[in-house]
Amino acid sequence: LLPLMALVLLVLLLGRGFFYAEHLIFTVYNHCFLFLLLSMQSMVSAFAISWLSDLSTLIMSLWIPIYLVLSFKHVYKLGWFATLWRLPFVFISYMTLVAAATTLLFTIGLLTI
Repeated sequence: LLPLMALVLLVLLLGRGFFYAEHLIFTVYNHCFLFLLLSMQSMVSAFAISWLSDLSTLIMSLWIPIYLVLSFKHVYKLGWFATLWRLPFVFISYMTLVAAATTLLFTIGLLTI
């Protein structure tokens, strides 16, 4: 999904002076950030300390969207309005790609059983 997401960013930010490779690096960087935080959340949950797990879930639920908005704004040097109107398109595109990939993989899995 990373190359497709970089392509979505390329189209969405057409004319801003960024190349496809720069969008790809941004996409990889943000996925690494999400993987790191969700891995840490998983490790905290594995310790089965309820209050600590709940606290880390709350912190990450707040920090992830804030970080993604700020990184998008900073990397692409956009104002708040330009950032906030583009992000719903990025989110919807990403969720559509995830749903399509999941459906495709599920279908392939059923056909190869």
